[in-house]
Amino acid sequence: MSRFKFPLIYMIVFLLLIAGIMLTDLLNYHSQQNNIMINSYYPIIILLIVTFISLIIYLVFPEQIYKFYPLSMKNVLLKYANDILFLFDCDFNFIEINDKAIKTYGYSHKEFLKMKFHDLIDHNKCPQFNEICKKIDSYHGYIYETVHQRKDGSTFPVEISSRPIIAGRKKYYHSIIRDITVRKQVEDQLRQANLDLNTKIKELLHSEEKFNKAFHASPVIMSISTLKDGRYMEINDSFVRLHGYSREEIIGRTALEIGAWNDPCDRDIVAQLLNEQGYVKNLEVNYFTKARELHTGLLSIELINFGGEQCLIAIMHDITDLKRTEKQLQQSKQELTTLLENIPDIISRFDRNLRYLYVNPAVTQATGLHQNCFIGKTNRDLDMPEEQVHIWNRALEKVFMTGKNHIIEFYYQLADKQKHFESRLIPENSPQGEVESVLVICRNITMRKEMEHRLTTYQEQLENMVYKRTLALKKSNEQLKQEIIERLQAETALQQSERKYRALFNNTNDAILLHGISGNNSFESIIEVNDAVCRRLGYTREELTQLSLADIYAPESRRLLPNILNIILNRKHLTFEVIHITKTGQKIPVEAASHLFTLNGKKVILSVIRDITERKRAEAELQEARQQAERLQTMASLATMTAGIAHEINQPLNSLKIMVDGLLFWHDRNGTLDENELIDGLKNISAQADRISLIIRRMKALVRHESPPNLYPCNLNSAVEKAIVTMHAQLLASNIKLRNILQNPLPPLSGENFGLEEVIVILLVNAIQALNNSRQIDKEILITTRSERYIILEISDNGSGVPTDLQEKIFEPFFTTKEVGQGMGLGLSIAHTIITSFHGQISLRTNEKGGTTFQLDFPVYNNDLIEEVGL
Repeated sequence: MSRFKFPLIYMIVFLLLIAGIMLTDLLNYHSQQNNIMINSYYPIIILLIVTFISLIIYLVFPEQIYKFYPLSMKNVLLKYANDILFLFDCDFNFIEINDKAIKTYGYSHKEFLKMKFHDLIDHNKCPQFNEICKKIDSYHGYIYETVHQRKDGSTFPVEISSRPIIAGRKKYYHSIIRDITVRKQVEDQLRQANLDLNTKIKELLHSEEKFNKAFHASPVIMSISTLKDGRYMEINDSFVRLHGYSREEIIGRTALEIGAWNDPCDRDIVAQLLNEQGYVKNLEVNYFTKARELHTGLLSIELINFGGEQCLIAIMHDITDLKRTEKQLQQSKQELTTLLENIPDIISRFDRNLRYLYVNPAVTQATGLHQNCFIGKTNRDLDMPEEQVHIWNRALEKVFMTGKNHIIEFYYQLADKQKHFESRLIPENSPQGEVESVLVICRNITMRKEMEHRLTTYQEQLENMVYKRTLALKKSNEQLKQEIIERLQAETALQQSERKYRALFNNTNDAILLHGISGNNSFESIIEVNDAVCRRLGYTREELTQLSLADIYAPESRRLLPNILNIILNRKHLTFEVIHITKTGQKIPVEAASHLFTLNGKKVILSVIRDITERKRAEAELQEARQQAERLQTMASLATMTAGIAHEINQPLNSLKIMVDGLLFWHDRNGTLDENELIDGLKNISAQADRISLIIRRMKALVRHESPPNLYPCNLNSAVEKAIVTMHAQLLASNIKLRNILQNPLPPLSGENFGLEEVIVILLVNAIQALNNSRQIDKEILITTRSERYIILEISDNGSGVPTDLQEKIFEPFFTTKEVGQGMGLGLSIAHTIITSFHGQISLRTNEKGGTTFQLDFPVYNNDLIEEVGL
């Protein structure tokens, strides 16, 4: 109001002056003028009256005029001011407030107009409000600090600048209020820091001797320099030791003069902090030593009074090793993450709700589901069989409850097959010691399960065969069975021990090697190994990282390295067996599973290596046991073989003797023999000799397959076609229709072409003889080939079949259901021997036509390493 008060008064006085002049002229010339002239002053008289009335209103009601006077600048200041603005009267009633006050205190504009200024004050924390009001009036303005209270009851410190103002005849108070909560907190912290620092400095300076001892004995870098130019006045022994300067080289010089600053900007930052807050706390800086080695330290500086002069005491904690360690830890963490993402085992983590927190990419290869499908879901959400869900949940809950490791086995059903896994559950504790998650390491043991099942099946067959062949060898058979059980128990114990101590990387018994590949596709030196490698080979980790892969390979395996690398580069992974050599020269057979991946933009190979010494020994012993059992079986059948051979050979020998005796009889009786009779007799003698020769050849064939043949890839379809050509004449003579359904192409099997054709011919001869002895009118033989897990050959006829009680004996030597003279019972035994030598199996069943179907299962030829690596 005061801004517009004096111009308005001047204007009113000016108007009154003009009006007075006009009125005087009017009175002077009244007598000289007529009525028309007086009428011309009516507007002036009216203006004078209006001005007089306005003056009276202004003097009587000044505040009302002020309220309605348009002040746009006042509104702008009230609305957009950053500080709180209040205008209240002498009774402390609010006249005007700005938006900042409404936002800060939480009251509405109407609520403020009903309140008094002291309603905002926390009287418990500011009881002297009346005294402050007196100071405001006395000093015509006063700045003070107090505590205000919001609408929600919370309080906050404020700084208030108040001054009285006069509007018309009435006094008002104008206050600018600023929230100083943050400033108070900083001041408290600074005050406490200064108190702590002053306390420490006082304690240090309390005794000069103690200060010097503490100063020079401190393990951290300490120095005292002048505040004015930063010249060193004193340094401690740690300063000398870490910087490499002598005390004489430092005293009297500045850090800039000795070239200690790596970045001069750091010096400017220190100066700025000292100017702004008077101290520096844990500022990370880089500095050079005398040897120009770059170190990193945490710098703290405080102002002290040293010898009556303002000085700086600087404390530097050298964290160079810590920074280097942090960098190495970060690199190790990255490498560990890479290993987790590329290790063939499945790594997962569960929370207390049994939901997946993490799975590595190996789960996609194992289950066919992307790893993101598992996150946040339980095994039940993933449609795992309820039985497996129960096993999983019980195991996880047990680990969460006991905090101990646990091992389970489970299976996962895919569309085409069932996969078995072995899982090790490891608890992960929180800082409070509670189990907050469970880490699970899963390994695919499907192949091991299949091998165990196959071994168990073979073992049962072997035991049953030995038991049924001879009762005389029962005791030996029981001993062999006990030995096999002990072997299995030893293997099981070994597997349990392996599962118990298997964990990721250093916690696993398997050796893990990480090695690089050079630009010319050759192995570089070893990058990383786990503890199992060091224990197995007898080297330290540092020694191994200086060696190449060839240094730990035995000479006979070292030549295979180029071929192994080529296969890994082409296929991305490879499992193979080689021989390692330890530091002491001991050779260790191992099985290595190698995977190619990229680490830090470079191709590397991760190899998980397992010591198979015990497995090789067990396989050799099992092979020895198998050969012993076969020898026992051969011995058990020796009596039968002898009787069969004698019977088979005696028949043609008796025929020979009868024919020769007949010829001699007719020669003695007549003196001469008819030429035709002689020729017929000689033909009969030749036929019986051929029969004896055939019996001997079949006996040789039976014995010949006792030693393992040299196996190579064979085409089953080709062997079938050649056997059909061989038997074509007999098939026509017997009026037998032969059909074949051959899968083409068919993978090669592991065997011998001659032996394979011989087996097919034997089975065709057996089928022809069975059909000739049957009453079938439409005789038929069907040959089919197909490939599943094995290569399968089936030869079926529609004859009378083989009785069930005789099917188990059908492959025994000299066992036959034919009449005397039609065979000696060696064909199927020879076929069984040949197929077994090919690592195959033969079985028979009665088909839907009542005849017999022989099924032959051959393993698929898998000799990549034999051809490409040379193993």
